[in-house]
Amino acid sequence: MFTRVRTLLEELPPRGLWLGPLILAGCSMEFSGQQQDFALSESTVEILHSTPEGQERLLAELERLFGVASAPGLPESAASLRSLGSLETAPFDVSAQDAEAIREGNRARFEQELAAIESGEAGSLGPWKWAPGLTESWEALVAEELAGPAHMERARQLFTEYYPSLRDSAALYGNKCLHCHGNEGGGDGPTSYTARPIPRDFRLGIFKYDNLEDGGRPERQDLIEIIRTGIEGTAMPSMATLSAAQLHGLADYVRLLAMRGEVELRLTMAHEDGEEPQRSEIDSQFEDVVSLWRDAPRERIDAPTTIPEPTAARITRGHQLFHDSSTVSCASCHGVGGLGGGPAAYGQAEDDADELVALLSDSWGHPARPTAITSATLRHGETPGQLYERLYLGIDGTPMAGIGGIDDGNGGLIFDDEDIWSLVHYVRALRDPQWNALLQELQTEVQ
Repeated sequence: MFTRVRTLLEELPPRGLWLGPLILAGCSMEFSGQQQDFALSESTVEILHSTPEGQERLLAELERLFGVASAPGLPESAASLRSLGSLETAPFDVSAQDAEAIREGNRARFEQELAAIESGEAGSLGPWKWAPGLTESWEALVAEELAGPAHMERARQLFTEYYPSLRDSAALYGNKCLHCHGNEGGGDGPTSYTARPIPRDFRLGIFKYDNLEDGGRPERQDLIEIIRTGIEGTAMPSMATLSAAQLHGLADYVRLLAMRGEVELRLTMAHEDGEEPQRSEIDSQFEDVVSLWRDAPRERIDAPTTIPEPTAARITRGHQLFHDSSTVSCASCHGVGGLGGGPAAYGQAEDDADELVALLSDSWGHPARPTAITSATLRHGETPGQLYERLYLGIDGTPMAGIGGIDDGNGGLIFDDEDIWSLVHYVRALRDPQWNALLQELQTEVQ
């Protein structure tokens, strides 16, 4: 009997309905839509449908804490997470090394502006379409009608020391990101229905790809890396053409949307429990969410720099671990030999015995479809180091658990580095024809 796995493309509208909008407004292109006022999520509105006044109050409290889309902000208690438009006021986690890279990027991005200042022809500069705050600062400086070296130095620093305010980053987000990720970061932008996998919903504070143990909130460098490089095999493109300042600014704004979403969810749950949270409780929940992003201890796990050779012995060991149902049990989700369709991940559709449907779901409530390793794109990358990190840490928000650092109860580890590297090399061998003979031999043992 021929059995087929339901593919993502089968769930899309007919090609003519979805391909055109994707081409016209893909993530890698500019989007001309305007940001709307922040709204409550659909789930919040559904939960609070019987209390319109509760919805209004919740929205007002979120506006007090996070501002509105056209003027986002944070209160003084979270001032270390925002910028006022310069490196001097950059968020707390912008390192000295980051700052120097931002200055270097600014000198390149604003090369023409800096040259105009030096030549005394700066009067016609601006506006900067996706930096309204910078535009206003420049116009204010020009309005002073000052002259001399001190004024020229202030003009230079406006550009070399530029760091996007949340307002500037919101404008850039509206241009580059909103159409997929949505106005509030809910993964529900106007072109999101064309994208598979579905664009990330930031509002749970969960991000799949970072290098942090125990599911902590991602660090600045994790967010920037994803924005800069994109995610292979998805609609999320590389934005490496943006300046360092813009990349940092987008990370700040994504963090704000994530915090706003987390606070909204907590306050909605309080309403659902029959309690209307008071101002003190609202502020306490806000501070707790901010602390998760700002203060929580984090342990980064990066792949060792020394990578062992992919030997037949290691690949054999990786094959054994991959198919061992008593330990790793990778095959239960990824299928025998990494072909996909593992029994823990797929089952028969009720209305079609020849079709398999996803049995697992992710933290956002979407079907989770473990990768067919032999043929599918490995979204976090397929270098040895990238695979080591995913195997060690897993993928947050999904059923893919990490196997690194698990205590065996006797002071040792269930899976040591050699085990993880063996799995890395086995996964890579599944995608490398030079190992076909060995894999065929190993496969006969499973069958």
